[in-house]
Amino acid sequence: MLTVDSFGQENLNDTLSNSKELNGMLKEVEISAKYPGGVQELVSFIQKNLKYPKNVAALRIGGKAVVKFIVDFDGKVCDAVIVKTSNIQELDNEALRVVSMMGKWEPATIGSRKVKCYFNLPVTFSLEEPYFVFTNTNKNKNYFELCSAIITNDLHAIWNKIKEVGDSETDPDYLFLKGVLYYHNSKHKNGCQVFEKIIASGELNSESYRLSEKYIQKYCS
Repeated sequence: MLTVDSFGQENLNDTLSNSKELNGMLKEVEISAKYPGGVQELVSFIQKNLKYPKNVAALRIGGKAVVKFIVDFDGKVCDAVIVKTSNIQELDNEALRVVSMMGKWEPATIGSRKVKCYFNLPVTFSLEEPYFVFTNTNKNKNYFELCSAIITNDLHAIWNKIKEVGDSETDPDYLFLKGVLYYHNSKHKNGCQVFEKIIASGELNSESYRLSEKYIQKYCS
């Protein structure tokens, strides 16, 4: 499943002050840039054209990429970049590809003057739940090695790593991958036990905690 979460004009507090211009882009506009037909048409365009990379889908890997782009004076979309990575290059590239396909928007205006503005567009790639998500901020050796084995679909390395680590690992990100692996290998009870262990860790702000809480409610009750 491919979804567009939400999007909006970015507040450029970091680069602008008051209402001064910088390269024609303004901190505040009277009328924001608009995709022809509105939000629903934009979502429809993304869902119609976005393609889940087959190699990533086959490994049950999901993620969210946030694309930042400029709507120019003439409504053209340009300078698209990833400002929050999905941690999977193929997903980031696909989000950028689809944004680059968009036709002209109705440009932002101040009075009768057309101006440039930034937008952020979060794009979520998700599959049959539960699915894997990765983070590039975790430096745990066990987590990194398990991620590498999953991405390369090295089943021997995956199960050897889990056996090697045993129950000693308390890192929520590592445990989340382990729980998903159990669940999709017909070990649902084991998967649920691992998700419950993540909740017990109390790491409330982690993505692993949020997803584990969701999966427990949906699949383990």
